[in-house]
Amino acid sequence: RVENFFALVVMYGICKRQLLVVLFAINTNVLPAARDVCTQYLWHQGIGVERMWQFLLHLLARRAEQMLVVDVKNEIRELEFLKANCTIEDPKFHRMTMEHISQMEAEYIWLTLPFSLALGAIFLGPHLLYAFHGTLLPPKTGEEAETIDEDQFAELDSLSVKASNQNIEISVLKQRMLDLEKKLGSQSGV
Repeated sequence: RVENFFALVVMYGICKRQLLVVLFAINTNVLPAARDVCTQYLWHQGIGVERMWQFLLHLLARRAEQMLVVDVKNEIRELEFLKANCTIEDPKFHRMTMEHISQMEAEYIWLTLPFSLALGAIFLGPHLLYAFHGTLLPPKTGEEAETIDEDQFAELDSLSVKASNQNIEISVLKQRMLDLEKKLGSQSGV
């Protein structure tokens, strides 16, 4: 249950982050891909990796680049507009920060709140219903539970008889097949 809950929280975080990235792009009129390219450029220049978490992201990006077919360093060097537009002083292409997230949440509360509630209902609703189904549904009385058990045992007995009959039929069919193979083998040998 814990790992399932953790996975749902991570999925919620990913979906919510994507919504905020789209809202930030609409608000600033800059595509997220442009921000990513600018961030890569700054990281390759050694700019913007002063904090520990930024440095770790930088290292992770470098490892991911090693798996690509293209040479990212050469591709970034060829993009001349990056030198003029991607500077640490001009925040136009900077990554979304916690301040931006708070600003987007406050500015678009009419969208982020229903989105969060809908995601919560989709992700957590079934789990909560399952967890509390004993209190939401009345428990079966002794007679009802016994009747259900008897019905299930009767159904199991019926299925057992059917399976036994099918095994007998399979044995008969196997014997017929062997007899036919012998008959065909003896006719072809003559």
